[in-house]
Amino acid sequence: MTSVLSEPARVHVHAVYRGVPVVLRGRLCVLACGSMSNLPLRSGILPPQAWYHTVQATFEVCGLEGAEIFLGRAVAPGSFGYAVGSSFSSLRDDPGEGRSCGDHWPCGVTSLPFGASRCPSNARARGATDAGPEPVVDVAPSTAVGAGHSSRSVHCVAKVGLIHRGGAGHGYRHLLERSLAGRLGARLGPDIWRRIPMGGSRQSVAGRVVAVGDAAGQTKTTTGGGIYYAMLCARTLADVVLDSWRGADLEIASLRRYDRLWRRNLGREITAGLWLRAIFEHVEDDEVAHLLALASRPEVRDLMRREWNFDYHSRLMLSLLRLPEVRPRLLDIAVNRFKVRRVLNWIVGNRNHTSRVGA
Repeated sequence: MTSVLSEPARVHVHAVYRGVPVVLRGRLCVLACGSMSNLPLRSGILPPQAWYHTVQATFEVCGLEGAEIFLGRAVAPGSFGYAVGSSFSSLRDDPGEGRSCGDHWPCGVTSLPFGASRCPSNARARGATDAGPEPVVDVAPSTAVGAGHSSRSVHCVAKVGLIHRGGAGHGYRHLLERSLAGRLGARLGPDIWRRIPMGGSRQSVAGRVVAVGDAAGQTKTTTGGGIYYAMLCARTLADVVLDSWRGADLEIASLRRYDRLWRRNLGREITAGLWLRAIFEHVEDDEVAHLLALASRPEVRDLMRREWNFDYHSRLMLSLLRLPEVRPRLLDIAVNRFKVRRVLNWIVGNRNHTSRVGA
């Protein structure tokens, strides 16, 4: 497809098929072309609130059992790096081959399936030098899940990468050369650079052109994932189209209902993740380490188990942010660094958003 032209009665799709230009006509064009195409913008679909950048490659990783999350300003301020096992059937335990895992210990912050987190410490405070990898914050290592190392060399095929609001190159180099120093084996694929829409498109319907999925910015603003949201919104769009069909016609005005419905269903989740990211872009590593230490407490772990939902994260975020141990620190960060009153109202407000912070 090269362009889409929407008219009051129909839509014209210009494309090239086997080297020959063609024009397709219909009453509706649905764009599900992902985040890397500019076709939605050229068709009248408005951009998302923000673009994040991601880079990922496949490696053999030593000592990885499940997944590890890497935090810290040197890696990705307000975001995270990751190493996620992608082929556990390829695990091999060979004491005679492979590189030594080294003395790396994970931060034990959760018992959820995605495993342990790593937060680079303040290098100057911990006495680190440029000669070696930056140490990790050792918070309750015995409680970590999906991480840790045996005395033998264990390799797992894994996806290694990060998500970053700005350019991802510097943080990616830090992740490979320092955070995972001594643990990377063979590279099994090239670096894949992409962008992720965050915050949802400001307008996902333009005449008879409708966007869905990444093309409409329908992604989880906490993790950057988009498959589940795309499926939900596709079903919403299908219901709207079927309800709007009148004989041989499709009422163009009724298509705008799709834009309202998916925002009503997912708007709170998307906004919550955006605000949380905005706050943590201003958080220093020692403050992240303190929050990770709080997360290892039994009462916090119980709350996480109780409120955890793989696809909807706002309830867990709100519950954590209202904990007496967490709220004062986050309020201090928001007041002194972020200075957005609306964020404070959202953090301390009740579930009906009736509570407000005074001036």
